Amino acid sequence: HGSAACHVDSAPACAEHARTCASCRRAHCTTHEGECAEGGHLACTSCLMACGICARTVCATHAVMTSAESPRGARRLCRECTVYCEGGRSEAVGRDEVVRCASCERSVCSIHRAVCAVDQQVHCSAHLRRSDRSRRLVCTTHRSTCLHEPGAILSSDEVGSCATCGAAVCDQHAAACVEDGRRHCRTHLSALRDRPDAFLCEAHRTVCHVDNVTFSLTGTSECPVCQRH
Repeated sequence: HGSAACHVDSAPACAEHARTCASCRRAHCTTHEGECAEGGHLACTSCLMACGICARTVCATHAVMTSAESPRGARRLCRECTVYCEGGRSEAVGRDEVVRCASCERSVCSIHRAVCAVDQQVHCSAHLRRSDRSRRLVCTTHRSTCLHEPGAILSSDEVGSCATCGAAVCDQHAAACVEDGRRHCRTHLSALRDRPDAFLCEAHRTVCHVDNVTFSLTGTSECPVCQRH
């Protein structure tokens, strides 16, 4: 004719006031009963607790417990306030502990977040790689390659366009012409006989037609007979 003992206070309850908790399946009375915000079902007060973020009351079945290692420690949260960090092992954390990846919709908590060295925005691990040259983290948008080293991952600020051919080249395969200061591929630059410490592009150098040695524009002169340098 009811319950011999409510599991909350061990007091008996008649059939009219006896209940079975939908979450823990234990007997309780109507005095120790409340409503879960997830679906509006009833549960015992032992299974009900306020969400650590929005303060909505949810039962143990519809709540998520975060780990003590999460940014804000162990907390009981409702499902609406729970997200899963892309880093680590996709552990549950609160929505107030994460930021969105700038490249996709994944969430990254403050412990596992990392930023692109170029745009300084947070990205998830799927969109970050280390530059083979500087070992800095760069996102997909700011990742580049050198024409002369296509298998290497470089950041966009480690690569520039050749003023002669327009190809993307890194600092190891490019240099500046000492005349115009513009960046050129090594293939479009030459060392000079009369200026051994300088490199010049095709537009700012000449070649002696006798021995095919490269000189600066002032290092050769035009022959008055054949008009060759």
